Parts: sequence; structure tokens; C-alpha cells
Amino acid sequence: MAVASKRDFSISYGLQTDKTGSSTGNTLFVDQVNDRVAVGLNNPSEKFEVSGNIKLSDDNILKFGTNNNLQIYYDGTLDKTIIDDSSDELKIQSDGNISFTKGTTENLAVFEVDGAVKLYYDGIEIAQGTFSD
Repeated sequence: MAVASKRDFSISYGLQTDKTGSSTGNTLFVDQVNDRVAVGLNNPSEKFEVSGNIKLSDDNILKFGTNNNLQIYYDGTLDKTIIDDSSDELKIQSDGNISFTKGTTENLAVFEVDGAVKLYYDGIEIAQGTFSD
């Protein structure tokens, strides 16, 4: 089998690229000239870009970083898990308050911007702390 150049490329199962190195249509778009792939759009600005939701079945892991330092997965039970196995820190950034909740209504902890930190047990506030000069 001969190796195809970037401009003479096709993939079996019906996906073909034109002579410019781009696929026709936007279900799966291959930009061979810039080494980019897109799903649901036809002008990717990154190596891989998706327009729409991404669904992983149970027990699959999203891995980030060269050494897979951040892993996010769902194990098929009600336990949603985020694992940070690096020796560094896990940061959650927000310009607003940050809340940890059970379901959609029961607070576990609330961190207010420039304000109080509130801890809850069984939906009842049990501790609150603020800082003052």
C-alpha cells in the first residue's frame, strides 16, 4: 500500500477529503494541511474541536496532561469522581461564589467571594468563618 501525501488522502467508511486537504461536510472534518480534526463544524482552530456534547460510557476516563495528572471519570454508580494524582494542587477558579452541593439543592460548603466560608451538615449550616483586619 502506498503512503498518501497530505493532499491525496481518503479514509474508508465514506469519509473523503478533497484535493485541498479538507473533508467535505462538517460531521467529521479533517484539516490535513493544519493537522486538525473537528466534529460538528468545519473550521477547527485547535488540534481537536467538537461542536456539541461529548458522551463517554461508564468506566471511561478523560486524562489531561503529559503524565495524565488530572483524570475525570464516572464509574457507573452515583459516585462521580475527580482524581488528581499529581503532586501539585487542584485549583477551581471562579469569579463568583463556589458551592459544593449534594444533588441540586443541599449545600455542603459555600465559599463566598471576599466573604464567608460556610460548612453544612445535612443541609444545615454548622460553621461559618470570615476574616477581618
